[in-house]
Amino acid sequence: WSFERAYTLQSVVANRYLSVLRSTYVYTGGAHPNTDLNTILWDDTVKKPISIRPFFKELADNGPTLTAMRHAIISSLKTEKKERGLESDDSWTRDVEPKLLGIGAVELAPSTETGKSAGLIFNYSPYAVGSYAEGTYEAFVPWDVLKPYLTQEGAAIFGGSRPAEPKSPRK
Repeated sequence: WSFERAYTLQSVVANRYLSVLRSTYVYTGGAHPNTDLNTILWDDTVKKPISIRPFFKELADNGPTLTAMRHAIISSLKTEKKERGLESDDSWTRDVEPKLLGIGAVELAPSTETGKSAGLIFNYSPYAVGSYAEGTYEAFVPWDVLKPYLTQEGAAIFGGSRPAEPKSPRK
């Protein structure tokens, strides 16, 4: 049996908000190990974890903001599945709920503009939006999709675009 946990700093925004990806790997002798992805958004000014709530005017379950996010996430994931050469029905989309605690593990995306975030990245463990063999997924939602829903604080931290990076499926 084995247990591993890793923390990876994904972005720093406005010299204040740190996005950390927490990966947990557990193998207990079954057919394959399990991997769980979660995130921590740390506010270095108040020295504690926060949610994305301060950046949005509303985040009600099934409300306009989370519904728009869900639509953009589904689109991003469908593109990723197509790039991986995977053909599937859309049954996996039901697991991405327009609820703050059901939409995915979120982080602030790095940006080409210093001190800004290019949008949100939602991380999904194996099984969350596909089979175990598909591995992990991430969905990117650009900040311009989020713009109508941002608070003043949110508008201040988003800008630019996502830096180009080599494209390869995460496993």
